[in-house]
Amino acid sequence: MLAIYLAPFYILACIYTGRWLVLWLGACHDIFKRKVCRGAVILVFGLLALSIPIGFFAGPWGIGRFINQAANIWFGVFAYIILVLLGADLIRIIIRRIKGEG
Repeated sequence: MLAIYLAPFYILACIYTGRWLVLWLGACHDIFKRKVCRGAVILVFGLLALSIPIGFFAGPWGIGRFINQAANIWFGVFAYIILVLLGADLIRIIIRRIKGEG
């Protein structure tokens, strides 16, 4: 039941993270500004993000076990990514406020 209530927050966090991933990769190199590369990055990110619900429905046997393990690793990495992004955005907002006042 709790998962149903937390799912919208997970979806919003994935959209937020995916958006910043595409923008950051585009700033790093011109190849990531191409539609094919952006599509590949979004596809891989989407598969990782969907590993949690897919693993839930796949069950604990066979390929479902592998997907569940990948989902656990993904969620740990995703938690740190969210913390870093939120911290960076907070610093960015503070810097904008300081520059606007001075």
